[in-house]
Amino acid sequence: MCIRDRKVDLQRLGEVNLGAIEEYERVKQRFEDLRLQKEDLEESIRNVEKSLEEMKRRSREVFMETFERVREIFKGLVARLFEGGRGDLILDGRSDPGIRIFIEPRGKRLRSMELLSRGEKCMASIAFILSLFFLKPAPFCIMDEVDSTLDEANIERFVGLLQELKEKSQFILITHQRRTIEAAEYVYGVTMEMPGISKVFSLRIQ
Repeated sequence: MCIRDRKVDLQRLGEVNLGAIEEYERVKQRFEDLRLQKEDLEESIRNVEKSLEEMKRRSREVFMETFERVREIFKGLVARLFEGGRGDLILDGRSDPGIRIFIEPRGKRLRSMELLSRGEKCMASIAFILSLFFLKPAPFCIMDEVDSTLDEANIERFVGLLQELKEKSQFILITHQRRTIEAAEYVYGVTMEMPGISKVFSLRIQ
């Protein structure tokens, strides 16, 4: 090839960008900064994922420990409330477990909670709720007519459990049952002395 051909090639290249080297260095530095940021983000993501896995593992351990303790308390409360019989809490599922309640009153062979009477279902619910309070009492608990389906004997056992917990938790009960009212320390009621006019009264039971 001759010099004329080289000149043609140079003309095709156009004007020489004298700042290309500086521009290249700036782009290179920018690329390096972004690469380092990307690596930092990826490392942060890995750390977060590792922390989440550890939290899941620990929460699972705490859940199982708490579950087993509540389960043992529940068994004892069922035996007391039902005067015998058996009760158990069963984990339903592995990845996202739920809790299934098993109750077998004394002298009965049941395969499903649906076969329990209303009173027995109520007693099972009470046993489960109070199991949590015996393990870790909350400041207060509100119960709305939980004793409405219970007979006098069952109410007596229910009230007995509340008496054991009253030093640790405050129980606020809405009830029409005489025995439950007698066990309360304070009673608040609504009367209607005149038609259409209600009146609230309070009474402290010694």
